[in-house]
Amino acid sequence: EALQRIISTLANKNDEIQNFIDTLNHTLKGLQENSSNILSELEEEFDSLYSMLDDVKESMVSSIKQEQVRKSQELQSQLSQCNNALENSEELLEFATRSLDIKEPEEFSKCHSLGLFSVIQDCTQQYRVTMASAFRLSLKPKVSENMTHLMVDFSQERQMLQTLKFLPVPKAPEIDPVECLVADNSVTVAWRMPEEDNKIDHFVMEYRKTNFDGLPRVKDERCWEMIDNIKGSEYTLSGLKFDSKYMNFRVRACNKAVAGEYSDPVTLETKGDTAIENGQHYWEVKAQKDCKSYSVGVAYKTLGKFDQLGKTNTSWCIHVNSWLQNTFAAKHNNKVKVLDVPVPEKIGVFCDFDGACVEKKKVTGKWRNFGGKLPKMLLRSYMSKNGTGSSKSKGNRIGFDSTQWDGWFPIAENMGFQCLKIESKDPRLDGIDSLSGTEIPLHYVCKLATHAVHVVVFHERSGNYLWHGHLRLKGHMDRKFVPFRKLQFGRYPGAFDRPELQQVTIDGLDVLIPKDPGHFLEEVPHSRFIECRYKEARAFLQQYLDDNSVDAMAFRKRAKELLQLAAKTLNELGVPFWLSSGTCLGWYRQCSIIPYSKDVDLGIFIQDYKPDIILAFQNAGLPLKHKFGKVEDSLELSFQGKDDVKLDIFFFYEETDHMWNGGTQAKTGKKFKYLFPKFTLCWTEFVDMKVHVPCETVDYIEANYGKTWKIPVQTWDWKSSPPNVQPNGIWPISEWDEVIQLY
Repeated sequence: EALQRIISTLANKNDEIQNFIDTLNHTLKGLQENSSNILSELEEEFDSLYSMLDDVKESMVSSIKQEQVRKSQELQSQLSQCNNALENSEELLEFATRSLDIKEPEEFSKCHSLGLFSVIQDCTQQYRVTMASAFRLSLKPKVSENMTHLMVDFSQERQMLQTLKFLPVPKAPEIDPVECLVADNSVTVAWRMPEEDNKIDHFVMEYRKTNFDGLPRVKDERCWEMIDNIKGSEYTLSGLKFDSKYMNFRVRACNKAVAGEYSDPVTLETKGDTAIENGQHYWEVKAQKDCKSYSVGVAYKTLGKFDQLGKTNTSWCIHVNSWLQNTFAAKHNNKVKVLDVPVPEKIGVFCDFDGACVEKKKVTGKWRNFGGKLPKMLLRSYMSKNGTGSSKSKGNRIGFDSTQWDGWFPIAENMGFQCLKIESKDPRLDGIDSLSGTEIPLHYVCKLATHAVHVVVFHERSGNYLWHGHLRLKGHMDRKFVPFRKLQFGRYPGAFDRPELQQVTIDGLDVLIPKDPGHFLEEVPHSRFIECRYKEARAFLQQYLDDNSVDAMAFRKRAKELLQLAAKTLNELGVPFWLSSGTCLGWYRQCSIIPYSKDVDLGIFIQDYKPDIILAFQNAGLPLKHKFGKVEDSLELSFQGKDDVKLDIFFFYEETDHMWNGGTQAKTGKKFKYLFPKFTLCWTEFVDMKVHVPCETVDYIEANYGKTWKIPVQTWDWKSSPPNVQPNGIWPISEWDEVIQLY
């Protein structure tokens, strides 16, 4: 017997050592993964910092260049005036010298009449000669060469950068097993911090069920489940099903920036559900006053987690429901027997497994007898709903209101799910200072064991389309909650046509799906969305005041109407297009139409050209103004809108390493080529429309307008001003009738 105890002790010790080895290996693997992730995030942070410094440098360089240009213009203007004055003065000097030889007063007065000098007779009848007023120039420079007002001193910033360090990480909490409580299918876990930390924002608790006492094991265990955003130093998990002997718990503290280490895990005994394998058993259940619906009974251990008691042939129960009207009934195998007695204060259950193999339920002195063999292990079973429930509704609706989803969280958690909610600022309000910052739900991710459910919230936009946001985790969120990189939706914001919905039944569930699933799935890989840069646009309009004159407002209105008509026409033809040239610049720089641009510019890939484009625009009330080039080379179309607002469509051609569109000078036949780096298309919202723009917007605009695109330029020569323009030969005269058509 002593030897047996020694063997048992050694076996347990070996098991503990093996578990510790597994833990060390798991920790080492996690260390490598976390180090790699941290290094990657550090690279991203520094890249972001470098990018911000580059932007600041670009802005300051631009300010210096603008100041240089302003002063140079002032000095050049003054220099030009002085040179003209000097030239005139020399002519005057020569003429005046010759005038000294004039003896006759009449001849002398002719010089006065030429305006070169003035002859004035004073009170003494003497004559004075003065210079003409045009030559009275200030000989003081209007501006100085001094540029010290634009000098910088980054010593303080440099010191700040030198003090960069890692975020302060909260210490690990300490779980107090004495203060923890396991009772009534709930567990209360209490903890404390080793020292006071007033920067802690919330706690995160993880738990999992296990059948092993002692330290948590790495292998052959269930996944950790998480409760986030706990504000206090204790938390109660309710509605649990104790189907294991123990539960592991661990807690970590989070500040506004980062989460700390987990506490040492604690294992609490739950005793588990009572298994009935033989003998006679009796127990009583008393419902709480606010319990509106519950069931009491027995079930086979094989009962599914989401199966309802009494709905299958493996469970028996008494069911009480007092939601709208009182229901008191016995249920088995989806059959219901209404009990014509008042609902008792207590319900007693008696199960004789070996004897008559009959389950009876006591109802205020009366017994309800369920006959039948009980050949498998039974478990005592309870189901209840305390003021919460689920409902099914029909309607043409996508997604859910955020408050509805918040109500689903407790239900999902009671079913064993662990959920994460991702919110962000509402981009629809970014253009409104008083409302920007309002947060809306974007994504919900719920997981159960190795499965995850990703709910994408679609929001309506003013262009009558649907939009979803970016799945971006905040600093305190667990990046290993699920493999986020495998989630197809959320890598970037997306825009979709509003689909017509239809109801279908899948696995017994009524769900809504797009009526044309193929079209919806085709949209997914091309749905990327870019927001207008409202913050930068406001800064631009503060520096360069917006033109709100009557003419400017009228032009914007006409240009918007023209763009909407063009989009409608091209969409009906199935021809994709994007904002190009000045229209694209106006969207990206100031979130508006440039008032002095005088036209609307669109781009189309030449492979999307259709011969009936011209006829379609003419039928829409937009006559052709000119057609330059041909499909094979440098095609360009221009249509006349209302009040001299033109619609210019440039067709783009793809080469091995770049793209280009062409231009033609009508009077000479000269050809021009505008080179662009390769780009893809993204959606955006512009003048209440969902339209395409180049995803690589900055590269596209810089190719067309150079590095100084942020500075407005009202004088623009399409043949020489763009930095990406180059000569492309001359059209043969024999082709002019085809490639140069003016209307």
